[in-house]
Amino acid sequence: MTNIKNYLKIIGREVKAAFTENKYIILIIAAIFIITALIGFFFAANLQTLMNPVVQTFQQRISSGQVTLTTHSLYYNNVIATLTIYVGSLLMGVFGILAIIVNALLIGFYAAIYNAHNQIILYLLLILPHGIFEIPALVIASSGGFVMLAFIIKFLINLISPDYTYTEIFDPVYNQDKITLKETLKMSWRKNGKMLKQSIILLIVAVVLLMIAAFVEANITKPLAFTIFKYFFGTKKKINLFFCIFYLFVIE
Repeated sequence: MTNIKNYLKIIGREVKAAFTENKYIILIIAAIFIITALIGFFFAANLQTLMNPVVQTFQQRISSGQVTLTTHSLYYNNVIATLTIYVGSLLMGVFGILAIIVNALLIGFYAAIYNAHNQIILYLLLILPHGIFEIPALVIASSGGFVMLAFIIKFLINLISPDYTYTEIFDPVYNQDKITLKETLKMSWRKNGKMLKQSIILLIVAVVLLMIAAFVEANITKPLAFTIFKYFFGTKKKINLFFCIFYLFVIE
């Protein structure tokens, strides 16, 4: 029992460090998400032509049965999409940020549509239960990708220009002529390895959040949506239209 408590303390400490030491990256990506969602909300009319093809594609996939709104399918889709965001952020950040922007635009866009019909409370009711887990997961996954990108860049820089303060050999006159490639790799790892670990921790946290979100989405949001839409509209077709909204939290 003592060992388990110690392990949990270590895990808690590492997770806390991953967030606190990369808080500015996380905050910047969160700010991008919020600002883009607001743009989607206030400029919905201008974005309709851009958003409609994406929405129609997901509507067709749901109606045709290609997408099933079960815990497993939602979790699988979310994890694949989050790994895409993670890797996309790793690739100079362009694709990761693009995925964040598209998701945020869709959320803001649909909020504007429901607000125009005086149904914003309904929209929030059916988005927030799983959204409070999925949106942070998007931000955290993208942040993890950027941390990994920073690790790779700094690791390579330190291979080219070694920092001798990280060598195991204490020698004031230690120079590059005496150092081996193996020792250079070790030095760069000692200096930057923590970033790799923190990147993986952020990715794991994002995946865990998505696991929770998939369960909530399939077992709470979905039954709630069916109940509400059957009561107000009485047709399953309109329910499927609505499911496009919260399925689009994570773009494939």
